[in-house]
Amino acid sequence: MNPYQPPQADLIVLDGRGGGTWDGEPGDFDIDQCFRDGWRATWDDWVVGALWPVAALALLIVAYLSVFVLVGFFLLPILGWGVTRLVLNLQDGRASYGDFFTGFPIFFTAWWRFVVILAALAGLGLVGGSINILGALTGETTVALLGQLVSLVFAGAVTVRFYFAPYFAVDRDMTAGEALRASWHVTRHHPWKVIGLNIAIALVTLAGFCVFLVGAIPASSMAYVAFASAYRPLTGTRQLEA
Repeated sequence: MNPYQPPQADLIVLDGRGGGTWDGEPGDFDIDQCFRDGWRATWDDWVVGALWPVAALALLIVAYLSVFVLVGFFLLPILGWGVTRLVLNLQDGRASYGDFFTGFPIFFTAWWRFVVILAALAGLGLVGGSINILGALTGETTVALLGQLVSLVFAGAVTVRFYFAPYFAVDRDMTAGEALRASWHVTRHHPWKVIGLNIAIALVTLAGFCVFLVGAIPASSMAYVAFASAYRPLTGTRQLEA
């Protein structure tokens, strides 16, 4: 039996109402295969696969420079939803630039889910970095160094296990709480692999920036798709109807 063969999952239709569940036995993923998928998705349809980070950046700049700051506040989570959908569709071989706007039909649902998930991740970052922040405020070098160590350990042991939450929210129509719980559940057997994947993604992205910055564009796409590639076999999901 192939250890990386995902378990079967039912086809679901996303309608923005929430209530999606996933409590099956987590599958497994291969880090090398994740980057193979990232390379394939980036260059098979390079107009979307390699250049979507440029379009995403342009949309983010427009949101940030909105005349009304409140408009940007509402748009950013919706664009985050769209980027997540596009990356999943890149992995599935059916992406288009229209994916950026898939959160608009369920605007407030998508906005609320992403705000809660991002707030949860930010809160975990603050908890993990609390000792580091204390060291910076007090000027104590020893405390600051200890804080950096604690922050790294906390991020590796806890925070990274919630990184799949946006994919669950978009792909399986889960509320923010359901998505966070599912992400924690699905990574319980492979925490070290998830850490390794994040380290590899950081190295690939850094290498892209070193190639005259231009390489950062396709490297970013590869990194995002690599994470989506890990999500698919972990959950056993097939291509789902958007």
